[in-house]
Amino acid sequence: MSKLEFHLFRAKFIKSKQASLFYPDLSPSEIFIESIKEKPTYLMNNGHSWHIGNLELYNNTEGYFAVGRTTKSIVEKFDEENKNFKEEINEESPYTHIIFDSSIGIMGIAKKSKLSPTVDGIARKIEKLLKNTDTIKNHDVEVLIDYIRDPESFISHLQGSYSIKGFTATFGGPNPFDADLYFQKPMSVYLQNTNGKKGKTIISGEDLDADALEDVAISIASTGNNASAKIQDTMDDKTKTIYLGENQITISIDEEDFDKQKMIENMRNAYNQLREQ
Repeated sequence: MSKLEFHLFRAKFIKSKQASLFYPDLSPSEIFIESIKEKPTYLMNNGHSWHIGNLELYNNTEGYFAVGRTTKSIVEKFDEENKNFKEEINEESPYTHIIFDSSIGIMGIAKKSKLSPTVDGIARKIEKLLKNTDTIKNHDVEVLIDYIRDPESFISHLQGSYSIKGFTATFGGPNPFDADLYFQKPMSVYLQNTNGKKGKTIISGEDLDADALEDVAISIASTGNNASAKIQDTMDDKTKTIYLGENQITISIDEEDFDKQKMIENMRNAYNQLREQ
């Protein structure tokens, strides 16, 4: 029985600090929806084209769309009737499923090796497609689609260590509503005010507070950013570096049981479980 494996991603639509004078101000959620509605196409240098299609909206913020790639190849055939060889253009368009909830900026991308060896590769193509829309261009928006990491192992190492000597975290511009108040939100505003795109903060000490870092780690993971820490497992151990990691949050179901709206609910539940750790 065939399986569908959805990977959770955070879609961020980061607006410029100078709002457009010619277009109405839209929220990140509205920008998300309006850009998908355009059903963009992106032509790659190798002649392949990527598309967004099959859009279904269930309310103002939840829905489904498909993303896929069209490739063309020449097939040599023999015409039995005319007794001649001939060439025909064969067109193929494999696609995969995308579910989303724009109110919290999350999407589930179904793995499809025929499109890309990694789900992150599919996410990069969705980024390019959305950047190609009039909505994104007119509102001067930066589009970032980053996978949501599972922080459980990282947090376990933080809490079980003898001491934490350092902590490094990345951040982007303002967008995620649930970014933590004392790290990501002020840093993202600072980044925007300096016209920056990405940032990284490093702190160090003899024994950093594990509980405070746990809260930041959950916020970092859920907003699609990354972190690392320098820890000592015991008093006699040397300092080592641990990473938030590449473990993605996934949801697997039998393909015949795929219900788009039910999967949105499952995706939201998985995200809420992450936030409640």
